[in-house]
This record gives sequence, structure tokens and C-alpha cells, in this order.
Amino acid sequence: MGLLDSKPGSVLNAMSTALNDTVEFYRWTLTITDKRVENWPLMQSPLPTLCISTLYLLFVWLGPKWMKDREPFQMRLVLILYNFGMVLLNLFIFRELFMGSYNAGYSYICQTVDYSDNVHEVRIAAALWWYFISKGIEYLDTVFFILRKKNNQVSFLHVYHHCTMFTLWWIGIKWVAGGQAFFGAQMNSFIHVIMYSYYGLAAFGPWIQKYLWWKRYLTMLQLLPNNRLPKQEAQLLGSAGCAGFICAVPRDHRAHSAVPLHRLPLPQMDALGSHCLRDQLHIPLP
Repeated sequence: MGLLDSKPGSVLNAMSTALNDTVEFYRWTLTITDKRVENWPLMQSPLPTLCISTLYLLFVWLGPKWMKDREPFQMRLVLILYNFGMVLLNLFIFRELFMGSYNAGYSYICQTVDYSDNVHEVRIAAALWWYFISKGIEYLDTVFFILRKKNNQVSFLHVYHHCTMFTLWWIGIKWVAGGQAFFGAQMNSFIHVIMYSYYGLAAFGPWIQKYLWWKRYLTMLQLLPNNRLPKQEAQLLGSAGCAGFICAVPRDHRAHSAVPLHRLPLPQMDALGSHCLRDQLHIPLP
């Protein structure tokens, strides 16, 4: 019998149960956030990040309409300052992640999250927070394209990439600010150093183009994140480390997996979350 054939009472009960389960699951996730970052700017609530992303999408929609009968802005100095500013920011992020991961003895193959206040771990978490902030600043890439009436550059993929990177990295910093996530951010920030260096130099004008023969190699580098980094960043959202969230769940719970994690009582879920995400116990699969 389909949902439309069900009695109104049963449908309402099902909706109420689903809503309660969602609220309960959300409350549980708040008990296992990374306590080191909870008071950092933008990390107390997802609302600021969502509002910024919403304003970005509104500008993508309304900006071209506003610019339709206007001359494109001449922004050479602004672009030079912006691009070289992004070079410095990404260079800082790369350096912090490289030095922090090196001093912490990180593995480039599989590295779980350490939620301690170890100086190297906090350094990595802070660098990842700056990486998240840089994704928000990169919204200006699109703004400058629209103000210069280069709307052909504002493709669906361009907007999708910028919007998802900023919002998904908020989730990453909130719950897993460390571990294997460092590698994707480190690699991406290094590529962005080269990329924004090129854009900054190109902003000086046509006379410098003959010195930018290495543009074709930059294109190859830009394709690398599209093929490699999502695999690394998937670990950021799916687990507290390479072993995966479910791999760290105690055997006795997996033996009774008919009960979903979020249907457990809150104290029990908190204990389970602490077991998985705080202690980082590696329990092999059966």
C-alpha cells in the first residue's frame, strides 16, 4: 500500500516519527563536534555560512541583470591586490599544514583525527579553518567575473564548486578538523598559490603575456584537484579517519545494527560518539 493510500493518522505519525528522529540525530551530532573549534569565528552555527552562500547565489542570479546595461568595471589594481593577497593566504595555509603535519608525524596515506590540544594538532586545525575561510573569500572570483561582464566564466560547475566547497568545509571543520583532511587542503592550497600567481601577473596587462607561457601547465594542475582531491575530502565528511565511522563502532553495537545510531538514547549516543571520535579506537571489521 502506497503512502497516498494510507490513513491520514498513520501518515502523520510517520511524519512525526521522521521529524523526531531527525531532531534527535541533530542533537546527537552536536555532542560529538570538535570542541577546539566551537568558539572560533563562524563555527558556532551554520547560519552565517549558509547566509553568505545564499547571498552569493543571489548575486550570481541578480548580478548579470544589474550589469546588463552597464559598462564593465575596470578593476586592474583590485585584481592585482586580490590575487596576490590570495597567493599569500594560500602560501600561509600550505606552510602551516605542511609543518604541522610533519611535526605531528602524519601519514599521507591514512591519518585519523586527533582531537587533543596538542600544539601540532591545534596548528593543523587552525590551518584548516583558514582554508575554510579562504573558500568564502574565493566567492569574490565570481563577483569580479560578473562586474567585468565575463559571464561566460560563471558556469554551473564554477558556481557549484565554490558554493559546495565553502559549505561542506564548514561541516568538516565543525566535526573533523584534522586527520586525512589535511592532505587535500594542503595540495589544493599549493595549486592555488600557482594559480593566483598567474592571475595576478595576467592582471598587469597584455605586455606580460609572453612571460606566462606556463599557463598550459597550470591548466593541468587545476585538473588535478577535480580528479584527486574529492576522494581525499570524502574522508573528511564520511569519517573521523581512514578507518571510517562505522569501523570505529564497537562490535557489540554492530552486532545489533538493526537499531540505527540516531535511535539510541542520547546518553548512549554520546558515549558511542565519544568512543568513535574522541578515543579513535581502531576495531577491525569481522
